[in-house]
Amino acid sequence: MTKVANCGHDENGRYSGGQAGDQSGTEWYIREDYDFGQSVYLVHPDDAVNDLMARMAVNGARNDNIGYDQGQRTTFYVCLRAANWVVSAIKEKCESDCSSGVGALGEACVQRLKLTKAHISKDIYTGNLKAAFVAAGWNAYTYDQLIRKYGKKPTGCIQLNPAKHVNVVVEGASNLKESTVTSATKQKVNAQIVKDVAAGKYGDNPKRAERIRSLGYDPVVVQAAVNEYIRTGKLPATVTVTTAAADERYRIVAKSGVNIRKGAGTGYAKVDAYAKGEVVTVTQTKKVGADVWGRTSKGWVALRHDGNTYAVKS
Repeated sequence: MTKVANCGHDENGRYSGGQAGDQSGTEWYIREDYDFGQSVYLVHPDDAVNDLMARMAVNGARNDNIGYDQGQRTTFYVCLRAANWVVSAIKEKCESDCSSGVGALGEACVQRLKLTKAHISKDIYTGNLKAAFVAAGWNAYTYDQLIRKYGKKPTGCIQLNPAKHVNVVVEGASNLKESTVTSATKQKVNAQIVKDVAAGKYGDNPKRAERIRSLGYDPVVVQAAVNEYIRTGKLPATVTVTTAAADERYRIVAKSGVNIRKGAGTGYAKVDAYAKGEVVTVTQTKKVGADVWGRTSKGWVALRHDGNTYAVKS
C-alpha cells in the first residue's frame, strides 16, 4: 500500500484552536494513501527533487514540534527558513496546514537544490498550488498521464485536490529504506533528578514533565531511568532510546486496558484509553530502556512497560 505524508487536523480533530506543535502525533503523520478527490499530480523532472520532497515530508511527520492550525499556518514556513530549510532541525513549536506545509517543502527544495525558475510563497493555498509549483519547475499530470509515464505514483509525488486538500507520496523515499530502525541513541541521565522524581519531589504530571523538560532533559528518558531505579535499585548512567517504524496491528491484552498518552512515556498526559481486546494499528514504536511504546492514531500506548506486556501483535 502506498504511504503518504498527510496534514489535516489539530490534536482535537479541528482545523484551528489547538496548541502549537504535534500534540497527538497525528496532526502531520504517515498514513496509507486514500481518495480525497485528488485530480492533479505534481512531479519534478529531477528525481533528486522528488526524493528530497518525500524525505522532508517524512521528517515533518516525525518532528512533533510541527503541528496543524490554519490560523497559524505560515509559522512552519518561517521556522523552516530559520532552520536553513532542514525540517528535522526545527526545534521551535510551530503550525502548518496541508497546502502551506507542502508549499514550504517545495520552497525548501528550491533553496537546498538551488532551483532557479521561481520561488514558492508562504501564503500558498490549494487553489493556486498547482500554478506555483509548475512555475517553480514541477510538471502537472492527470492520474492517467501519471500512470502512463511512471506506472505508479512516484516517490515525492504531490497529490492535489485544488478545492480541498494536498499531500505527498512518501513510499520509497530514501530515508524510509532505513526506517525499520531509525535511531538508537544513549542519552545521559542526571542521577539526582532520577532520585528526586522517584521520591516524588517533582510532583505529578503534567507539571513534572514540564519541570524536567525545562532543565533540558527528556521526560521519557528520565522516566525510563526512574523505572529502572525502582525495579533494580540501581541508577543507570545512560538510557538507550530506539525508534522504529512499525505499521503493525496489536491487540490490547492488559486486563484493565491501556492508557493513551500524548507522548511515549508515563510522563505525558493521558488523552484516552483502549479496552482489553481492542486491535489497534501501530505506526511507530519507541524503545526507552526496557519499555516499548507504540504510536496509534490517537496517541502513544505502552506495549511493554515495567516488565509487563500490555499489547501483542495481532
